[in-house]
Amino acid sequence: MVDVKPRDETFKIFLNNVDSFKGKYILSYLYKQGFEVAERDHQESKKFDFDFNKEDEPVEDLKPVKSESARRDVEEGKDKVVIDARLSVTAKPTVAQLTSLNSKYKIFGTLMDYKKFKEDASYEMVGETHEQFKKVIRMCDCVIYDITLDEAQIPKALMALDFIEKKCDRQEETCTKHIAPVTFILISTVMTWALTPSMDPIDPDPVPFNESDYRRRKPHPNFKEHYACEKEVLQRGKKMKNKIRTFVVCSAVAYGYEENILSFFFKRAWNNDKYLPVFGKGTNFVPLIHVTDLSKVICKIVDTPSLKNQYMIAVEQTPTPLRFIVKYISRTMGSGKIEYINAEEAFLYPEMDQYVFDHLTASIVLEPVFIIEKLHIDWKSEMNLVENIEEIVEEFKVRRNLQPLKIFVQGAPCTGKSTLSRLLSEHYNLSIISLNKIMSEHDEYVIYLKQKLSNKERPQSPSTLNAENLKGDRDAEYFLGLMVDDSEEENYQKTASETRKKLLLEYLMNSSSERMSDERIVRLIRNEMLSNESQNQGFVLDGFPRAFRQLFKNDRMRYLDHDDRPSSVFRNHEKLMPNYVIVLDSSDEFLLERISRTPEKEVQCTNYDDRDVIRRLMFYREHNTTDWNPSLYFKDCDTDVIEIDISEFPSQNMDCIFYICKKILGPPRGFGLSTKECEDLEIAKKQAEKLRLEKGELEKKLQEKKKQEELEAKMEVMLKTYHEENIRTERKFAPIIDKYRQFIATKILPILTEAVIILAQKQPEDPIDFLAEYLFKNNPHGKMYNPKYTRDGEKLINENIY
Repeated sequence: MVDVKPRDETFKIFLNNVDSFKGKYILSYLYKQGFEVAERDHQESKKFDFDFNKEDEPVEDLKPVKSESARRDVEEGKDKVVIDARLSVTAKPTVAQLTSLNSKYKIFGTLMDYKKFKEDASYEMVGETHEQFKKVIRMCDCVIYDITLDEAQIPKALMALDFIEKKCDRQEETCTKHIAPVTFILISTVMTWALTPSMDPIDPDPVPFNESDYRRRKPHPNFKEHYACEKEVLQRGKKMKNKIRTFVVCSAVAYGYEENILSFFFKRAWNNDKYLPVFGKGTNFVPLIHVTDLSKVICKIVDTPSLKNQYMIAVEQTPTPLRFIVKYISRTMGSGKIEYINAEEAFLYPEMDQYVFDHLTASIVLEPVFIIEKLHIDWKSEMNLVENIEEIVEEFKVRRNLQPLKIFVQGAPCTGKSTLSRLLSEHYNLSIISLNKIMSEHDEYVIYLKQKLSNKERPQSPSTLNAENLKGDRDAEYFLGLMVDDSEEENYQKTASETRKKLLLEYLMNSSSERMSDERIVRLIRNEMLSNESQNQGFVLDGFPRAFRQLFKNDRMRYLDHDDRPSSVFRNHEKLMPNYVIVLDSSDEFLLERISRTPEKEVQCTNYDDRDVIRRLMFYREHNTTDWNPSLYFKDCDTDVIEIDISEFPSQNMDCIFYICKKILGPPRGFGLSTKECEDLEIAKKQAEKLRLEKGELEKKLQEKKKQEELEAKMEVMLKTYHEENIRTERKFAPIIDKYRQFIATKILPILTEAVIILAQKQPEDPIDFLAEYLFKNNPHGKMYNPKYTRDGEKLINENIY
C-alpha cells in the first residue's frame, strides 16, 4: 500500500490574468466550486449524531450545555443536541452546525493591469517580483496558465513548469512518502489547428477533428509559439508523469456575458449599424464555447484527481459558420441585414485588430469527444450560439448595463414637445417615434399606391392585393416587403417594418376618410417601439398618447383589472413601458401668446394657425382631465413622471427645460471604453501632459526672454539719459573747470611733480609722511612759519594773546 503524505486542508491554486475575460469567470467558478467541495466533504464526513441509549457510549462523557432548553431537548429525545465545543477536537461538525464555511480552494492570481487592482476576497494577488512568483508557484497544488490573450505569458508558463519540476525533484530526494502529483493546466487556443489539412477539402460539411488527431494539427503562422508551448507541456508531462499532471485545454473562441472577440458584432448591432459585416464568403466554421462551459471544464479537471495527462478540446458540439453567427446577431439585436465584404476591408473598422481577425476568418471544425465522454459537465450552452442567441443577447445587455432609455414626451399643443424630443434624441442618441414621422417616411409610396389603386379594381383583402394586383411592380413590392433577396439566408427584413407597411396599405385600402383610427395608430406605434433599433438604445415617443382613449383603446372602465389598476396597451408588454414620462403644459393664455410670438416660418412648418391651435387645445383639455389623463396611469405604474410648466422657462429654444431633463435623466448610456481605447486614451493623456510641460517650459523661456529684453531696453534708455545728463553737466561746468584746471596746473602740479620725483628717488620707509613733510617745507608760496597761518597761532591771535 502506497504511503501518501497528507495534504493541507486547503487546495492551493494559481491562476494567471484573473482580470482577463476568461480569467475572471474561471476564478469566479473556482471560488464557488471551493465552497461546494468543502460542503461535500463535510456531508461525507462522520455525522455528529449521538444515541444516548447505547451502553458503550456513556452519557457522562458528553458534556451538555447547561441551558434548560438544551437539557429539555435531550430528555425529550429530539434529534438536535447542543454539545459543548470542548467535547471533541478531532470530530468534524456537520454543515448545519457550521456558522461559516471556508472555501476548499485558496486561489493566487496575477493581473494583466496592476493599476486597476481592487481588493477581492476570492483570490490573493501575486506581485510581479520573481521571488514572490517563484514562492507561490512552489506552494500551489494546481497551476492554471492562460496563454490565449497574451504571448508574453508563454515564457512565464514554461518558467512556472520549471519551478514545479524542481520542487518535485527536491521533494523526491528529501521525503520518503509519496507526494500527490501537482496539476498543470495550459489553456491554449484553437488557432494551433488553423492550417490542419481536412480529410476531404471538397466536402462542404467536413469531418470534425478530435483529441486523437492532435498530432496532425498545423498552427496559424501567428500562433506558432502557442503550438510550441503545447508540445513542451505535453512532453514534460510524459517525462514526469508520476509527479506532474499536465493538461492542454484547446479553448475555442469564448463568448457570453459582456463578450470578448464577438463583441465587435454585438457593439455594431447595438449601435444600429445598417449592415453587419461578414468577412469573405462567411462559410468558414468558427469554433465557439461559452465562457461558463470553459470554466466548468477547468474546474472539473481540478476537482478530478484521477485524470491523467491529456490533450482536450473545449468547443461546442455543433460548429457554426461565420455568416450564421453574424446573421443571427443582426436578426436578434440589429437591423437584420448583413453585408459581405472583402477580408482585407475588415481592418477599415477601428475596433478590428489582427488577433480578432485571425479567429473570425479561420475555419476549424472540432469535436469535444473527451469532455463529452469523460468529464460529463453540465453544459450551459449545450448546442451552439445560434440556438441560444436570445439568451446570449440578453446576457450581453445585462452585463454591459445596456438597458434602453425610453422616454415619452407628452403635453398640450405648442409646448415644444417636438423640439424637446429632438434635443433628447440628439443628446442620448435615441430614435424619435411619432406618427407624423412614420407617415412622412412613406409619403411617396402612399401617393404611388393611391394612383395604382385608382386605376385598378379594389381587391377584397390585402393578401389579394399583395399576391395579384401589385406583384411584379418593383416599387409596390419594395413597399409591401415582398421583394426580399434571400431573406432567410441574407438580408432578413424585420417583422416590425413589414407590419408597418401592411398597416399603411390596409389603411389606404379600407379607409374612406383621411383620419386614421386610434387602433391603427396604436398598432403602428407599438411596432416602431418593438423594433431592434428602439429596443437597443431606446427611443423618444413624441406626443403619444395624446388622449386617455389611445392608452386604453375605447372604454376606460372596461380595461380595469382586479386590483383597480388600468391595464393599457403598454402594460402587457414590459418592453413598451417608459422609463420617464415628460409632461409639458401651461395655461391656455400663455400657449396662445406663445404661438403668436412664433416666427411665421415655424408656424408654417407646424401647420398651426389660431383656429387650429384653439381646436387642438380644446381636444387636449377635453380628453386630459384632472381625474383621467395618461400621466396618472404612468404614475400608478411607478414610472417617473416629470411635469414641467413651460411658462416658468419662457425661452423659445427649450434650453432650460432640456437642461433640467438632462440632470434628471443622467448621462448618455452606452459602452465603456474598450481596452484599446483605454490604451489610446492613456497615450493621449501622457502626450497631453508632455505637451503641457513643454508649453510651460516654452512660456517660462519666453517670459525670461521678455524680461531680459525689457531690462536691456531700460538699460539702453538709462544709458542714453545718463549720457545726455553728462553732456549737459559738462557744458554747464566747462568754464569753471578750465579755471580750476589752470589753478591746479600753475599752483599745485609743479611742486607736486617735484615732490613725487624726489620721493621716487629716495624711496623712504614712510612715503606718505615724507611727501607731506616735503610739500610742507618746500612750498615756495607757503606761509607756514607765520604764526597767523598755523592752527595754534591762529588760535592765539583769536584769543588776543599777542
